[in-house]
Amino acid sequence: MAGNSVRAAIAVATSVILCAGCAAGPSTSASPAASYNITAVDGVTVQGEGQQRQGGSGAAISGVVSVDSSGCWNLQGKTGEAMDLVWPAGTRWVSDAHDAVRLSTGTEVRSGANLEGPGGIAEGEARSTLSVSPDVTCLGTDTVTFVALGNPTQITAS
Repeated sequence: MAGNSVRAAIAVATSVILCAGCAAGPSTSASPAASYNITAVDGVTVQGEGQQRQGGSGAAISGVVSVDSSGCWNLQGKTGEAMDLVWPAGTRWVSDAHDAVRLSTGTEVRSGANLEGPGGIAEGEARSTLSVSPDVTCLGTDTVTFVALGNPTQITAS
């Protein structure tokens, strides 16, 4: 499909999605409304339980994570372009300082860390089709572009 090719090209161009040993980019065959149930839990943007969107075979999300003063996280790829970040279900703040999150696995991720893990990308999707809760303020109001991260497989401090 043309839309899948465009998404794959954008992902490669921004170096946010790395595809090692595969021809396909992130999985985009699932209906977005069935793939996401995005909400804010104490201000952290997360996917709903059982709604984890994963990348295609061999796809990985890679980059440096950071959090802004509003509590919105982003992932910056090698090209320097930052994309909004949606954490896996069960992710919570580590402390009231709001500079790190703890994943449901117990792993802590601090602002400035380099990470790599499974994930997918939504590029220019209509917010209304993605099951995004109204309390989510870290994504666009009409169309959204974001990285949906699974549990990272590698995290290094910068």
